[in-house]
Amino acid sequence: MNKADKQKAFFALVILVVLTVISLAVFSYVKSGPKSAYPASTFTPQFPAATFDTVPAGHFCRSIYGRETGRAVGAKGKFWTPGQTLKIGFIGGNTAQRGYATAAFTEWAKYANLTFTYPSAGPYDCRISFNAGSGSWSYIGTDCKSIPQSAATMNLGWLGFDVAAHEIGHFLGLLHEHQNPTGAPCWNREQVIKDLSGPPNSWTVAMIESNVLNPAPAANVIATALDPVSIMMYSIPGTWTCDGKGFTGGKVLSAADRAFIAARYPKPAPPPGEAVVISKADAALFLSALRANAAAADTAVARFQKLTGQ
Repeated sequence: MNKADKQKAFFALVILVVLTVISLAVFSYVKSGPKSAYPASTFTPQFPAATFDTVPAGHFCRSIYGRETGRAVGAKGKFWTPGQTLKIGFIGGNTAQRGYATAAFTEWAKYANLTFTYPSAGPYDCRISFNAGSGSWSYIGTDCKSIPQSAATMNLGWLGFDVAAHEIGHFLGLLHEHQNPTGAPCWNREQVIKDLSGPPNSWTVAMIESNVLNPAPAANVIATALDPVSIMMYSIPGTWTCDGKGFTGGKVLSAADRAFIAARYPKPAPPPGEAVVISKADAALFLSALRANAAAADTAVARFQKLTGQ
């Protein structure tokens, strides 16, 4: 082999290595699950009793917006249609894993005008995998429609009701509460990057900025005041904030979570003559959620103010 041929072979090898590295990086980042069709038997629903566990210390969930970028952005236009029936499919998972998911869907359904079913065959609106090596993540709301039926739209890498409820919140169109533009924490940026770039998360700086540091653009979201106990709030150590004050994060749906999702997915009005009694605190929360979307809810807000004297 002459010198020219050796150079060509060397450059060809370099290009092959670069393409291989890029392919592996993209696959690792997107984590969209296997591409082949899943047997119908893998979607058989289970309904065991679920208990309330927590996310392992140091692990953080990830929301995904857009197949290439993975950026978390505002949820405007990402909500499903109120009254819609959404089909849920499972990709593997044992009885306990599926049980956390079904329990969390049942809890959200108490407040959202949505119905969740678990048919034995697709197409599915939400496809949940349980890959322990892929962490926990979900696409945002109706972005799931753009994902091939052969791929997962959510992964529950850890056991826990709070894990499942958090990721289902993303599926319903909600973003991370700590990225709420009305009151995002002041971050100790260097410490956050140091901690999340190492195990067990091993995130890139771009992923850390997307999922933690950058507040959602105010023009792209519907937001109320920051809710420190929202199910969509991370558990944040004090070392991550400028003032040293951390957040415990949400373990169950907070009052604000319930009010906000009820406003986004309103249930039909009760028949005439049937009164609905709610507390003053819940009335204030519900009114706040309605005001967050004032352009679409002016009539409802006026009626609600008249009824409650707010």
